[in-house]
Amino acid sequence: MRWLVPLLLCLHVAAAAPAAAPQPDAPPVEARQLYRHLELDQRFPRERAAYLAFMRGNNPTAGENSLISVIGDRLLVSDFETHLATFIATRFTREELEAINGYLATAIGRREYQHMRALERDIAAGTLAPADIDGRRNAFYDALPPADRAASLAFSATDAGRKYWQNLALIDGYAGNVVPALATAIISDLSRGADARPAPAR
Repeated sequence: MRWLVPLLLCLHVAAAAPAAAPQPDAPPVEARQLYRHLELDQRFPRERAAYLAFMRGNNPTAGENSLISVIGDRLLVSDFETHLATFIATRFTREELEAINGYLATAIGRREYQHMRALERDIAAGTLAPADIDGRRNAFYDALPPADRAASLAFSATDAGRKYWQNLALIDGYAGNVVPALATAIISDLSRGADARPAPAR
């Protein structure tokens, strides 16, 4: 697992709790649009479930399970979106985000993105050998209508297009660390007595 905060740290964090991470400023609407185009909201349930399962995998006591449940209740998709959209906003200018969102709103932009995600899923599942990746990618582009192929090439040749492709893996990796970061901030908040507050509605 990639998470670095073990369960025992959660249990004893009240002894020496750091200040909670400040909430980021509201990200621009263009960054939230890219968050939605990349379907990052679908990551939250999986990341949250995996994190809580990891925490419960250490045979916690009833009291520890109660703490984990409180953390789970306070892990909100709205916070996940805000942190990810804020990160996205650091990688692109507003003009670049507008260009990327415009492309992803087209049929070829959506189709190309879904094709890339399908490749990633098959690679992760072990059903696509590394030696076959280029062949499958080339077959996808060869099968495109000329107008779609031209649109894809034109987008990829722009500064916004190049930065889009260069940053996708970075955004994806960052998404995998947002839930643990949010959980750490929640634990710090709880350790300072905030556990008396009701959990926010989901």
